[in-house]
Amino acid sequence: MMDQFLTHLLQIVIVLDILGALAYFLLGALRRAKRAEGEQPQTVPLHSDSSLWRELWLKVRPRRRLTAVPAQDMERLRSVLNSFEEGLH
Repeated sequence: MMDQFLTHLLQIVIVLDILGALAYFLLGALRRAKRAEGEQPQTVPLHSDSSLWRELWLKVRPRRRLTAVPAQDMERLRSVLNSFEEGLH
């Protein structure tokens, strides 16, 4: 009895996955068709005066700090990039 229940449950999940994939591709095709017609995709404006959005952005954005890179490491990077460039020619 439990085997039948799990089999039916798995079949339902598979059908839902297939339907979801079909919906994904159909909606993508509709989106491309709208872009081809010249309609701009709608976006939610991020107002600079909105303090809530500003606070969320400041918490979510990656914080990158530039540090000094030793000259030896830069020379090694330059030699690797030059070798890739020579390999392309």
